[in-house]
Amino acid sequence: MNEESIAPSLEAITESSVATPPTQPPVPPANTDGGQPSTRKVQIIAWVALGIGIFALVLAVIPFVTFGSGLFILAGLIVSIIALAKARGPKGAAITGLILSLVAVPAAIVMTIVSIGLIGAAATTTLQSTLIEQQIASGISDQLGIDATVACPDSMTGSKGSTFECVATDPNGDSVIVDITVIDSVGGVTWKVRT
Repeated sequence: MNEESIAPSLEAITESSVATPPTQPPVPPANTDGGQPSTRKVQIIAWVALGIGIFALVLAVIPFVTFGSGLFILAGLIVSIIALAKARGPKGAAITGLILSLVAVPAAIVMTIVSIGLIGAAATTTLQSTLIEQQIASGISDQLGIDATVACPDSMTGSKGSTFECVATDPNGDSVIVDITVIDSVGGVTWKVRT
């Protein structure tokens, strides 16, 4: 046999006898965490809890916006507790989110009270002195039969419960003080002659 005839037959044997094993899909590692979520997922939940806690606290300290902060406070508390319950590693973000949500509760209460106070303060009214003077003079005339002249301050601005003093003078020159109390936000008043 010559060399040329042996080489091709060795190549044929090599190619036909060498078989590549079929490729298998990779086998996932066995679940050793007992079905618990991965540490990465819990960290994401903890950071979400922190973000909600920050947002809830910011909303809680803004007047009028504080009214809507309760939902975020509740969400921050729930998500923080879930993150703490599932955490197996660092718990800093979840704890901070929980603390911020807890701090937001009294902040929201205080700012709600402040907001309601601001609403009440905004309900001030400017009383029309001339109209009030006419009402008091007419009332004194009807009740006592005296034609009195009434003088009230030119500038009377107040909210419900505010009080002012006017002076009623009879034709003889005798004067009495009339106490005015604002009873609503549209300028309604009551008056009473001081005795």
